[in-house]
Amino acid sequence: MHGQRYVALQSSTSVLTCFQQDDVEPTVIEVQGSFKWPLFPLTSAVLHHADLMLPGEEHVRFKKYNPSIHTWSKVPVGHIVVLKAGEHIFLKGYDVTRCQDFDRLLSASQQCEPHFFKNLPHERAQV
Repeated sequence: MHGQRYVALQSSTSVLTCFQQDDVEPTVIEVQGSFKWPLFPLTSAVLHHADLMLPGEEHVRFKKYNPSIHTWSKVPVGHIVVLKAGEHIFLKGYDVTRCQDFDRLLSASQQCEPHFFKNLPHERAQV
């Protein structure tokens, strides 16, 4: 019973890394329980917490990193992110062009799952 509860809790936690300014360390936020896995809405409350939206603002311009096409996409407030297990969400202000340590953070966030046919050199290196 406790194991199932832990898995449910773990899968309903999301990590957001938010870049507000060029060459400034990002804000990293863990959000838990305020959404129904795997649908994570980028609400104004989340954006306020990430310092990407000021109180009283109705519209905000920000971008989300899309790992499937390796680029930043402009998305609206309320955009729904469909999460995969262990996936992190990267956001940045619309005018941010230099995200401090982005490559390192992205690399660290990507979990390498064993697949013996596609990833044999990596698996051998880990032994």
